[in-house]
Order: sequence, then structure tokens, then C-alpha cells
Amino acid sequence: MRRIAATFLLALSLWGGGALSPQTYELLMEAQKLAALEKYGEAKALLDELYEEIKDSYERAFTLHAMAGLSLARGEYEAALREFDASRETGVLPPETVRNTELIQIRLLMALERFNEAERRMSHWMQAEKTPTADQWLLLASAKIQVGKTPEAIHPMEQVIALEQEAIAPHYEILLALYFQEKQYPKARRLLPEMIRRLPAKKSYWMQLSALAQEAGDTKEALAAMEGARKQGLLETDREWQYLAGLYLEQETPLLAAERLEEGMKKKQLPRNGETLDLLSSAWRMARENTKAAEVLEEAAKKEPTGERWLRLGYWYYEDQLWEKASE
Repeated sequence: MRRIAATFLLALSLWGGGALSPQTYELLMEAQKLAALEKYGEAKALLDELYEEIKDSYERAFTLHAMAGLSLARGEYEAALREFDASRETGVLPPETVRNTELIQIRLLMALERFNEAERRMSHWMQAEKTPTADQWLLLASAKIQVGKTPEAIHPMEQVIALEQEAIAPHYEILLALYFQEKQYPKARRLLPEMIRRLPAKKSYWMQLSALAQEAGDTKEALAAMEGARKQGLLETDREWQYLAGLYLEQETPLLAAERLEEGMKKKQLPRNGETLDLLSSAWRMARENTKAAEVLEEAAKKEPTGERWLRLGYWYYEDQLWEKASE
């Protein structure tokens, strides 16, 4: 808000309406200089005195605007709101100035957490705006989110993304969260690839895309997303490596499933315990790598002996006609 105040005070001389008297103009410029030096008390006293002295409605409106800008710089947002209202109520402000003033007031209402009023006023303001900017759509979306109107926030956020030349990650994430909240999963699934393109190192994007694709029955896309995460070096947990291997098995590519399991174990992100060795041995067996499958299953049986593992291993040896090993 201090930035708004500074630029607003700086623009006093560019007012788009009628002319100011030389005396009023000089005093307003003096107030601006004092504000720029952060001598806010002196600036306020000067503006208060000026307001009491002048009679011209246009100059009073202008001075009220300057007083509101000073209140912003002082962090006195409630006072700024009142002064902006008084300035608008004079009825002499140029239409563009009125519009800009309303927008500043809406931002003030958001800062003061008066969200219902901000949402109502911003919705009304947008109805009269022919070509809203991304920033204005974002303000509308933010207000609607704050009052719990999340379905109505989706379109404004979509407009933010569409209008920004390089939309920033938080804006994508707000829209994605809205899609999830409203269970608009196909839209979320279409948005995530663009988010990944912009931030390929963001692990959650890959995981969410894979989960959505899998939920939709598209194992191929789910697998592609997990492979993308692997290539980015983002897989870290045993569950992630096992999920990736499981997707390869669903796609009937057990050789790659086995290779990914081995990779996870080599990186020590996947424990070489009985459970994971069982999965690895099954993958090798499905890939017709029978020798590797038997070696891994034997390792599992020795690490965590169970009758089922030894029985399965013996059966495999029997199938492969390794009679001596089967008899052991």
C-alpha cells in the first residue's frame, strides 16, 4: 500500500480534470514533498488547513484525494477509505479517476479483511470493465476465495493465467487448488502439463498428474508422469519406486519394472528387503529373466525365510528343469 500511496501522490500534477488555482497547486506540491520526506504529520496539517480554506468543489475533491494518499502512506487505511469516499461523493471527479479510486478502495478493503464488501464491490466494478487486466481478475478471484465462493473464483483465475505473459507458479497453484476443491479433475489434469513445462523440478506436479491419470484409467499417462519425475531425479521414497514399477507391470513391460526397482535399490531409496525382493523377482520372472528371478527370490528367502518363498523358489527350479537345485 505504501507503494500505491507514493505513486498516487506523485501523480497529483497529472490530474485528469479541471484546473487548480496556483495557490492550491503550490500547497499540494508542498504536501507531496513533505510526504516524500516521510514528514507525514506536517503534510497532514498542511492538507487539513488547505481543505478548510478552499471552497471550490473540484479543489476540495482533489485535496481529499491527496489526504487519502497521505493516509495510505501513514498506514491509516480506514481513514483513507473515508477520504476516498468523500472525494468520490463530490461528484466532480473524472470518470477514470473514480474507477481508479474504487479499485484502490477495494484493495484497502482486502487489506483490512473486509472481504464481503471487497467481493461485492469488485464484482460490481468488473461488470463495467470492458478489458480487465490479469491483476484485476486476480483481485476478483482473491475476493471470491476469501468469502468462500470458490466456484465463482475459477473463471477469474483462468483469465489470470490466460492474460499473463509468463504466469507465475502461485497463480497456477491457486487455479489447480480450485479445480481440486470443486472436483474438476479433467481440468486439473489439463493444467498440470503446462505447470510442469514451466517448473519441471516441482515434484508435486508430476505426482499429481500421475495420480489423476491413474484415477482416470490412463495408465500410460500416469507412467509417463512418473518417468518424467524419475528423469528429473525427483523420486525419493520406496513407495514412489514401487508405484513406478507397478505401472510398468500394468503396461506389461516387466523388464523395465525390474530395472527401475534395481535403480531404486542402487540409490538406496528402496530397501532390499523381503517385500521389494519379492516384487523384483516377480518382475524378472515375467520378463523371462528366470535366472535373475531365482537369484533374487533366493536372496529374499535367505534374508526373511518363509515356507512360501522356499516353495515358490523350488517350483521355479522345477519349471526350469534345474532338478538339483529344486531338490535342495
